[in-house]
Amino acid sequence: NVYFAKLFAYLSIGIRYLFYGILEFVVKFFVLILKDPHEGYKILTAPIEKIEAKEEELLKSEHFERFKRVHKKTRLASFATLLGSSVAVLAISFLISFVSPERQDTFAASYTWTQSDWTGGATSNTASDPANRTGWTEYTSTTTGMIATTSVSLLATPQNFIDSTNPTRPTGTSGGDFDLGTNNNTAITSNGSIKLASVKTFLSPEIYTQIADIPNGVDLSPSPHMVAVGNYLYSFANNGGFYRYDINTNQWQAMATPSFTGGGSVGTGSFLAYPGSGDFIYAGRGSSSIEFSKYSISNNTWTTLANIPFSISNGTSAIGAGGYIYVQGGGNKFARYSPSSNSWSYLANFPYNVSAGNNNRLTYDGNDYIYAIASSYTSRFYRYSISTNTWTTLANLPFTLDYDAGIAYITGTDYIYLIRASDTSSFYRYSISTNTWEAREPLPNKARYGASIVYPGSGNYVYLLTGSTSVSTPISRFYKVQIID
Repeated sequence: NVYFAKLFAYLSIGIRYLFYGILEFVVKFFVLILKDPHEGYKILTAPIEKIEAKEEELLKSEHFERFKRVHKKTRLASFATLLGSSVAVLAISFLISFVSPERQDTFAASYTWTQSDWTGGATSNTASDPANRTGWTEYTSTTTGMIATTSVSLLATPQNFIDSTNPTRPTGTSGGDFDLGTNNNTAITSNGSIKLASVKTFLSPEIYTQIADIPNGVDLSPSPHMVAVGNYLYSFANNGGFYRYDINTNQWQAMATPSFTGGGSVGTGSFLAYPGSGDFIYAGRGSSSIEFSKYSISNNTWTTLANIPFSISNGTSAIGAGGYIYVQGGGNKFARYSPSSNSWSYLANFPYNVSAGNNNRLTYDGNDYIYAIASSYTSRFYRYSISTNTWTTLANLPFTLDYDAGIAYITGTDYIYLIRASDTSSFYRYSISTNTWEAREPLPNKARYGASIVYPGSGNYVYLLTGSTSVSTPISRFYKVQIID
């Protein structure tokens, strides 16, 4: 204990002397730089040396001269150090502020909600989020023509249309069905129909192009029943004539008038069929007759052949397949003609008794199957196997047929296209693999009597005769339809 007491006493005395020494040094330093040499010398040296001399003698001593030199150097060094330090501090501060800008605190949050009510109207208020997510009913603004209440909708704006120059409408009729274009935000205020631009989004991209009209038009009698041979399409016309259409030049040409055993002209239930190869197109006269002839493509001549085993009229159709001609008519009769033997053979009866409708109700897939629509006020659809001579019922059409519907298989694809006719503009497609029907882009105008469809065997186009909507008014409209999928 005594040892520690002595140690503490010595440390206390040492610390006290160190403090006094530091304090003395600080005082002397400030006296040295703040006082002039005379005052500073008297304060710092006189008490130490105990000088009793007069002030004049003191200021003349060699000791005072040395003090003045030290005093001057110390002041200069002190001011230089102070100035340098100040400049350095300012420079470093500026550099730091330039390189590292003032810190800015950033806060972020992510909130999501679905607004279903806008009855609060337009406002500049800010939504209270997240506490009021479900109760917010206001909005900033709306665009012109839009209504925001409990739902968002477009404002209907009445528009007037004059549509009397539609090139696809029969001569002498006036407009009103918007065929010449579409308009946004349109309301109908009277009876009529409207073509919506959005229809193309939900249906299909078929593109209709009206091409050269068939001379004399087509009607119920004779049935046009188009067939394709190479770059040409062949068809009967309303005057009983026989015409050829050149796909490359978009021109029709009158060919030799059809010739039959009885000398009569083609009529209701007439048909054309090409067996797939060779120089001849085969034709039935119709008009409840059994007369049958062939046309030579190279010679432009007609030759009569063995009669059909049943009379043909309304409800008759034919197709060429595998070198033979298949004819369905006489109610539910189905027969095959052999060009090599000029003879007919009965086949399995058609599953339905057809009494109305004409034209391309049969189509061939190029292999074993012939597809057939029944027409005659029904929606039935069938497939015939050539190899087994049997019929199979397929998916019904989505509607009931009337007169002159037609079908055409697109070579190398899964699809059969159908023109409904029946005084409609409907156009449909059947998928062989899924056994389903789907609506396609509607025709530019309604189709009925004399409507016909044909695929030329290659390419992505089918050709349509839309026929007439009145037996007494033949129509010549002819379309090239681009099928894109």
